Amino acid sequence: MAIEYEWTLQTPAFVVAIIGWITSFIALLTPAWQTVYARELQQWIQSGLWLSCQTRPNGMYTCTYTFNEADFNFYTSAEIVDWRTPPFYAWQRRLLAVYLGAQLSAFIALISFCFALQPNGRRLSSLTFVVAIAVSSKQFVISPSLTFVVAIAVSTILHTGATIVFMFFSQLVEYRFYHVSVSGIYEKHRGYSFFIQCAACVLFLISLIIAVIHIFTSTRFRNSDAGSIKYADSFVNAGPYRQVESYFPRPGSSTSDLYPYESQFAMRELPPLPKNHR
Repeated sequence: MAIEYEWTLQTPAFVVAIIGWITSFIALLTPAWQTVYARELQQWIQSGLWLSCQTRPNGMYTCTYTFNEADFNFYTSAEIVDWRTPPFYAWQRRLLAVYLGAQLSAFIALISFCFALQPNGRRLSSLTFVVAIAVSSKQFVISPSLTFVVAIAVSTILHTGATIVFMFFSQLVEYRFYHVSVSGIYEKHRGYSFFIQCAACVLFLISLIIAVIHIFTSTRFRNSDAGSIKYADSFVNAGPYRQVESYFPRPGSSTSDLYPYESQFAMRELPPLPKNHR
């Protein structure tokens, strides 16, 4: 009963978290964070955090990628002018690094849950929590559930914060418009990759809420069990009619040293009363 209750809410939180983890990777691997249709070029242009793609008039789909600003610099690279590919900015790479850090935190939470399924892995799960969060207090009780909650909380904060920062930068004039010529200026709009990432943030938030509810409910469940045991122990030696120790003798007590069948002899039926006392 206790083992089943331990994972009643933790399992749905794990399932939602792994769906959000996969969804976020889909958003990061696709280029449609900002999209624009250049009528002058008759091309759809998609620019992401590390990947930019565009459609040619003949239907060909070409993509460029970079992880270094020196590859496609907006001011020095001739390929940007020749290919008309959107430039890559430093803030895009920084946001990509934040997203990858958030994904790593979510991965730690998922691994912690998998280790916690095995009794031998719970100590390793707690050790992972100590290394990741740097907590060294002896009075702090570390559990796999708390490991999962903290890691998912960090991932949710990083994902949500990076998404808000992207919304802010995408509205700036310098990064909002795509310049083709003097008269050919087109406004970029947020694409499906951005909305996929928003869905991933919502999934991580739902997983965090479920995990926090699990922490509170499991804590109350354990406290109620401890209180009931303490309440039962208070009846020991409370009176002649509540001698719990007489039925369940404790090791080392006087009743535990009795002959095994002596209690049966002591409980034998009394002889009938004399006739003159009836």
